[in-house]
Amino acid sequence: MKFAAGCTNVTAECSMPKLCNVDSFTDWYKVGSVCVKYFDRPLNFTDAEFNCRTKAPGAHLVSVHEEEHNDYLLCIVKKFNPNNLRIWLGAFELFKSGKFLWVDGSNWDFQKWKHGEPSHMYTSIEECVEMNWHGKNRETLPFGTFIFISVVITVSHNQTNNQKNKK
Repeated sequence: MKFAAGCTNVTAECSMPKLCNVDSFTDWYKVGSVCVKYFDRPLNFTDAEFNCRTKAPGAHLVSVHEEEHNDYLLCIVKKFNPNNLRIWLGAFELFKSGKFLWVDGSNWDFQKWKHGEPSHMYTSIEECVEMNWHGKNRETLPFGTFIFISVVITVSHNQTNNQKNKK
């Protein structure tokens, strides 16, 4: 699955987003209205999503809705692992229908896909979406032996503050 990698200059200097000001969260960055964290663990799509859900209330694999957020995600990935600019996105194709959904239930509203993508390949066995700023973006198997996976998870800043206030 090709994402909007062509819209982002991977060699340009970028400015990191601000850190989220949430107790007990380290290396979480504010991107739009959510906090994101990079995890440098090779996991398949399902395990990556499960890992996100165990890290914070309401957490999921990241969804992208604005080009600026796409740029911030690139900066985060470049900071932690500049040689592997690949991450899972929290998106999947619904039953080979050509319809893509975000695992967090948010609207499928980001339209800056690379030309010809999402591919809607009904005969393809690819189901999940990765972002790869090296230009070889694609759908990939959720249970395959795809080892170059990094996870970015999101959690609403308000949810974490509410959770903190309940303690």
